[in-house]
Amino acid sequence: MRSFLFTFTLLLSTVAVFAQTQYTSFNYKSYKIAFKAPTDFKIVKNTTTEFSINSTERGLTFYLRPVKEDASVDVSTAVELAKMAMTDVNAQYTNVTVTEEADVLLSSGLSGYYMTGTCTNGSIKTTFFAIGVYNASTTMQFKGVGSYPVDRRATSNYDICKRILQSMQVI
Repeated sequence: MRSFLFTFTLLLSTVAVFAQTQYTSFNYKSYKIAFKAPTDFKIVKNTTTEFSINSTERGLTFYLRPVKEDASVDVSTAVELAKMAMTDVNAQYTNVTVTEEADVLLSSGLSGYYMTGTCTNGSIKTTFFAIGVYNASTTMQFKGVGSYPVDRRATSNYDICKRILQSMQVI
């Protein structure tokens, strides 16, 4: 019986390890910003005006866009950038509801702010994760949005968006 329990426990822990999402690094080389996202994401666009990735498996798209360079950036700037990103969602969708917002301290001189919520794209209810990020060392500012349909994966997609934001760093 002990042998069976040991084997069963070992099997469960092995399954749990393999079930964990594997992450890889993505680099927005134009602005020397790196972040991590699951390995099933692919780069869609990598230009000086936008860096975007998506996962068709998860139904999740994430983009990061430079806004401007400004020596007067501070924490309130990140809030305004997140609001600008949310406005991008509002420009495409209707019935926007913000459900959460918070500061996020990032590494390498980056600071951020995020807002999450839902909106409607036609008949599809969509969740968004709008971010504002500024780099105090170069005074560069960015806005970004992660968006995905509301479904059974919504919790894991929320966690992935938050991890992307928290993993951002200057390279």
